[in-house]
Amino acid sequence: MNFELKGAGFHVSDHNRAFIDTMLHRIEKFEEHIEDLTITIHKETEHLHSLTADVHFHWKIKCHVSHSSRELYPGLEHLFEELEKKCRREHSKRVDHHRGGNDKHTPHF
Repeated sequence: MNFELKGAGFHVSDHNRAFIDTMLHRIEKFEEHIEDLTITIHKETEHLHSLTADVHFHWKIKCHVSHSSRELYPGLEHLFEELEKKCRREHSKRVDHHRGGNDKHTPHF
């Protein structure tokens, strides 16, 4: 997985990067299916952060998750929660498709 962390109007500190690295554990079970992941932190105003995650799966599906928050770290936690849900949903669609549709015994993460 190629991972990129960007700041737009925001300096990404080592502390921010370390926090995001700890949050990546939420999607590590999907890591083999993700080609690229880009997290962007954009500081809209003094007290508002716009957070986005762009995911490119190896089966050529691209997903976008975004969240706005007044506080950075709770916002990042919410972003990764939504990102995990999106990865689980896309992985489930892929597994169901390859098993022939609606197999009730499909393993879900």
